[in-house]
Amino acid sequence: MKINVERLKKAMQECGMTQAQLSRKTGITKTAISQYLSECFGPGDKSLAKIAKALDVSEGWLIGCTDTQSKIEQPGLTERERLLISKYRTDPGIRKAIDSLLDKPTVEIFRAAKSEDGTIAPTSEKITEEQLRRLNDAPETDEEL
Repeated sequence: MKINVERLKKAMQECGMTQAQLSRKTGITKTAISQYLSECFGPGDKSLAKIAKALDVSEGWLIGCTDTQSKIEQPGLTERERLLISKYRTDPGIRKAIDSLLDKPTVEIFRAAKSEDGTIAPTSEKITEEQLRRLNDAPETDEEL
């Protein structure tokens, strides 16, 4: 199947993916990926599906049948959210920072605070395990300070 090489290169760049990384992610040999990019031959249906999945694009877009790049439309994204996704895909520093935030395990805690008027306001929030350790080590009352 003929693949649109410019679109393949664009998708790889947006994902920050090299030929070797695409090969590892898809199980397609580096030689085959190189040949797709040099237009020696195109991928079969199964390989095309693997590439599209790895690059998070539609198969139709990769072969030039549609102008819709994303395989899943995401209506409701703000321009800022689209910019963040684009930066994540193209800037290794941004990707690393966001990945480190996303990879931190979080714990949901529940707490209740008594306000000055005597009402109790329960809340919940997610905190990292490191924050939870610090919270557990903190004094519980003012007298313990």
